Amino acid sequence: MIEVSIGFKQAKDIVDFVQKMNRFTCNADLVSGNRAVDAKSLMGALAISQAADLKLVIYENSQSETAELLAGLKEFAPGEKKKDEIKIM
Repeated sequence: MIEVSIGFKQAKDIVDFVQKMNRFTCNADLVSGNRAVDAKSLMGALAISQAADLKLVIYENSQSETAELLAGLKEFAPGEKKKDEIKIM
């Protein structure tokens, strides 16, 4: 399981994020506090998008797919990406 901080600036970012997530086979959730939604669901992503401390939790299938997914999601990182913001569990 991998956790990554995520942030959206506008509604188009959410649509782009969900489209990118749907290109991969791994399961993933957007989580804030005790709320979680499917990261591949546009309605779910829109509902939770303004939450504070939003995280993407990836339940990885393969390391190569996860690395490719993380590389494609860099544009949704809030501010400067720090090494300790990615947690591998």
